[in-house]
Amino acid sequence: MTAEPTLVYLDRHIFSVGELSWTQGPLQPVTGPVCLVFEARDQETFVTTGISSGNVKVWGEAITSRPSMIAEGWEDIAEVSLTVRSGPLQVMGIGGTTGPEVRLDACGPGDYRLRIHAKGRDTDYDAARLDAVEDYLILAWPEQPSPPTALRTTSHTGEMELNR
Repeated sequence: MTAEPTLVYLDRHIFSVGELSWTQGPLQPVTGPVCLVFEARDQETFVTTGISSGNVKVWGEAITSRPSMIAEGWEDIAEVSLTVRSGPLQVMGIGGTTGPEVRLDACGPGDYRLRIHAKGRDTDYDAARLDAVEDYLILAWPEQPSPPTALRTTSHTGEMELNR
């Protein structure tokens, strides 16, 4: 994991994780009871935030296998699958800003599972904030694709997403 978080600038309540720059076109909500992930595409997923625009703190870590435990201290946790064709798999904000310098596809091309952790999404919902009030941790490891899954939903924002 990166020791220090990276500030990622976002807009419209989302930032992305993928190997491509921002995808054009309308976004679609993930089907099923999942919070934190708005849309999962083959090579990119969109992470939902509480703030509408501004900076969030993001840590990232590439690991070699599924974590044995679910981390404590995070309000919302979800998993989603992605395919990496050439890389790099990275966090992306608006205007080409990137997140942690860590490549999340440390095992090269192939299928990956992302576990996305969040806290602070209720702090200033729908506001524009340049000072980061939300934290995100993204873990990535090689794994065969499976549907998006919510592992924990305790924030009000997460509950709203489950009911969309």
